[in-house]
Amino acid sequence: MIYHIAGKEILKGIISTGIYSPKGLKNEGFIHCSTKEQVVKVANRFYAIQKDLILLEIEENNLQSNIVYENLEGGRELFPHIYGPIPLDAINGMAVLMQGENGYSFPLKWHSIDDVLTW
Repeated sequence: MIYHIAGKEILKGIISTGIYSPKGLKNEGFIHCSTKEQVVKVANRFYAIQKDLILLEIEENNLQSNIVYENLEGGRELFPHIYGPIPLDAINGMAVLMQGENGYSFPLKWHSIDDVLTW
């Protein structure tokens, strides 16, 4: 599994179109993702002041687009980048990304797409 951090507002678009194709895909050519071990560090570094974040759990085997593990900033740590849109059936689950006193933590409670329809 790989993970993607996004604003909660993207859920309606995913549900209505059956696909996730964020602005970053158009602007950069890929969708930024993280491994499970990278999620908290990325969330705290890049999203510390944002609210209403969700985490998409993505099943790599259900993607039709290429996934490349790379670091485009010159560092040693490799991050998964998806070079194309994410179909609904590749999204294994969704969770609210909660922020506490010490920053974000990895979600313990996950929801299916059917659960999300009631949010």
